Amino acid sequence: MRTSGGLVIHESPIPLDTMEELPNSDLADLLRTFRGRGHWQEPSIQGLTGAILALASRVPGKLVDDMHPFKDVGYPYMTNMLYGLKDAWKEKREFHWGRLTEFLSEYCSQDRFWSGEFKVQDDEYNTGYSHVLGEIGSLVQDATQDDDWAMPAEHHEPCIALLKQVCEKYFENPDQDDNGIARDPITHTLNSTSGKLLTASLYLSLKIARTQPESNEEGKNETIWHPQLRALFRDAKSRNVPESFVLIGQYIAQLNYLDEAWLWTTIDGFQVADEALWSQFMSGYLFSSRVYADFYPKMITHYSRAIQFSAESKDFRERLVEHCALGYMANIDEFQLRSGTILHALIKQNQAADLVKLIHTFEGRPRFDPKKKDAARSSLFESILAFWRFLYDKFGQKPTEDERVVLSEVVKLTMFIDVLTEEYTEWILQAAPYVQKRFNASRLLELLTYQIKRGESEEIAGYIARIMETMTEHYLPDYRDEHVRQIVEFVYDNGDASAKELADSVVDKYARAGMHFLRQIWEKYNDQSQERAM
Repeated sequence: MRTSGGLVIHESPIPLDTMEELPNSDLADLLRTFRGRGHWQEPSIQGLTGAILALASRVPGKLVDDMHPFKDVGYPYMTNMLYGLKDAWKEKREFHWGRLTEFLSEYCSQDRFWSGEFKVQDDEYNTGYSHVLGEIGSLVQDATQDDDWAMPAEHHEPCIALLKQVCEKYFENPDQDDNGIARDPITHTLNSTSGKLLTASLYLSLKIARTQPESNEEGKNETIWHPQLRALFRDAKSRNVPESFVLIGQYIAQLNYLDEAWLWTTIDGFQVADEALWSQFMSGYLFSSRVYADFYPKMITHYSRAIQFSAESKDFRERLVEHCALGYMANIDEFQLRSGTILHALIKQNQAADLVKLIHTFEGRPRFDPKKKDAARSSLFESILAFWRFLYDKFGQKPTEDERVVLSEVVKLTMFIDVLTEEYTEWILQAAPYVQKRFNASRLLELLTYQIKRGESEEIAGYIARIMETMTEHYLPDYRDEHVRQIVEFVYDNGDASAKELADSVVDKYARAGMHFLRQIWEKYNDQSQERAM
């Protein structure tokens, strides 16, 4: 069998079909004794590990039904065997979980396993025991997420014992450093051994909790978290395992379901936690774009701390701003536009990137649709427009360079305006000179065409004419010139004399720049004017 990696082809010393026919004892001997010679396109360690993965995926029962011969095979073979079993499970090929957990418990209890004795010479990935443990965690995760295809309940307890066994030992003897967690806590936790094992313990906890019969409120237990899995997670947290802090934040809703009292006592304790560990918790919490309104009041102090925190990860700040925007739109009291609130503290820092992110989050809400008017949507749109009013007052008529960047983006909120008014027009006029700083001129044109569709109105034609005149003083948008045509023709059709003069001015500016796509429209309406004058 050949497995390829880029231009390199890894050859197995034995074909996959032959491996399938070998007794497991002979296969284990091959894994223990094979040594590649390091020659081009000759059998190699990588080729053999790839073959083991493929074998486990194709016929998982062959390996799992008799695993004892593999009790001392090297880390790369066991890692790939588990990876192949994970693939088999995803493809709904069954194997005996009891035999597998029993073997893994035996394999991982050996001193040789923890001393590094199962490393394999010429393994280019330098696979260690942490890789084996990580694949155990990944396999358990995959076996507990789908209730329709999950590890049978009778194997939960042996699996819990296995997780407890390896976690207790690994947290004392980790062979991975945690340097990457500050840069990207979520990805680190997703891929690290501790992260995989603790996530597996949570998934298994939730699987067990889902299968428990519901009790009435009077007889409801304080926690539905399996006691051994709860102890495992609490032990990781007490040891300051960084991934446990990330996961508490990331799975806050699930932990609230498993043990509400423990969760919030723990989170309250984070207020005085080491900054690095606290930031890992907040990174996990902020990762989700789905925020539960009930959690906001309990997280106020953490949001306040986060606003002052200089995170190494850019995502931290962006997700914090997104949470603030969601809290504002949900009308959470501490996220409103008044002095002393979380949102006000954020805006007070006057970081253009924060304000742009707020605008982008608002923009992601559904735009105004007259057919879908209801109190909730109207209130939401009013809140978003109130934010724009706040920026209008804040920036004034001499915005800084950073504020001009924000003004270029804020015109996108025109999507929430039902019908243009004098006030809304003033807001857009403040931003119009800078609209192309972030290449939003064509977007503003598109949004103005929506206003045209709301109905013929001399007043609206006047507002739009003023906006076009101001914008074209600074930039002549020509992308999708059909929008420019539509707008100019609307002004000529519906505007008063003053608005039509502004339309003439816009046409003249395009013509002076060598763009004559408005000429026919100008001639049409000016010919009509001359005819009326005669």
